Formats: sequence, C-alpha cells, structure tokens
Amino acid sequence: MQKLYFGIVIQPGRRLDNEIMGIIRDVSRKYKTYSALKDKKRAHITLVYMNQLLTQKEVDGAIAELRVLLKKIKPFTVRIDGVRTFRKKYGRKVNYVVFLRPIPNNGMSTVHASVRRIMSPYKATWFNRFVPHMALARTDVNRKQFLGILREYRNFSFKRSFRVTAINAMTRRGKNGNWKVVPMKLG
Repeated sequence: MQKLYFGIVIQPGRRLDNEIMGIIRDVSRKYKTYSALKDKKRAHITLVYMNQLLTQKEVDGAIAELRVLLKKIKPFTVRIDGVRTFRKKYGRKVNYVVFLRPIPNNGMSTVHASVRRIMSPYKATWFNRFVPHMALARTDVNRKQFLGILREYRNFSFKRSFRVTAINAMTRRGKNGNWKVVPMKLG
C-alpha cells in the first residue's frame, strides 16, 4: 500500500496568490533559490506537515475529523505585514527562511491548535512555537543569498489581507507527484 505525503495549509485567493507567487519568482530568479517556488506551486501558510507518510485510510480519517472540528470555527481574516526572517539549525546545517509575515491572530491560533490536537497521533512535525509564514525563500538559501535577500527586502512594504473560509488538506503520492487539494470549510 502506497503512503502519502500530507500537509494542512491556509491559502489566499487567486489574485493575492498570483501577487505573492510573483514575489517568490522574483526572489528565485535573482538569488537562485527555488524551494519556495516548488512548494505546492501556491502561496500558503503551513499549519502541519507530516514527518512520516500516511496511508490513504489515515488521511481519510484525519480529514473526516478535521471537517467536523473546523465547522465549529468561524471564518477569519489573515493580515500580511512585510517581510521577516528566521534561522533554524539542524545539527551543522542552518536553514535561512525569508517570508511574508501573517500577523498572528485568534482565528489562526485556534485553527492551528485544533489541527495540532487531531494530527498529534500521526506524529506531525511541530516546532516549539507556531510562526505563521509564507516562505519567499527557504531550505536552499545559503548565508550569502540570505544577506542579499535581506538587504533587498528588509524594508519591503507588503500589507495585504484575505478572508479564510476554508483550510486545505494536501496529499501527494511520491516526492514528485502532484498535490491533490481537499478543501475543508470553516463555520
């Protein structure tokens, strides 16, 4: 039985997605960083990414549980305010991440906590704290590229907002398969 890659994300509408993907393409072209560009091919805020593959039965069960829970959560607005960065160390390797910053709010925190509660039996990837972000460059960014991106985008003014009425589960067979999107409505 083939196992699936699985993630849960918040995605903006197409118009804002196109605008953000344009920024990601610009960063990729100028600084030769491509991981954010390949990432599900759409701008998104990751709520959970599984560090183990799931069976179709596990995915179906998680989505069914999430649908019930998400119906109890009201739609909310995400506001994006500028560019921020963080570094994450994995032994000797350092991942530099440059991202558009969604301002944390109760809606996002409630959804994240709910998703985390349901996904915890499946050994989902969690970080010490939830840092909502829409990556412009990540994982394939070295220090020199990071400093160049930072110089150019440190004072980049990008203030947008979008309404969240659904959370998307994403599944994919194999590393190079296409992502299948399963929308789950809020409220």
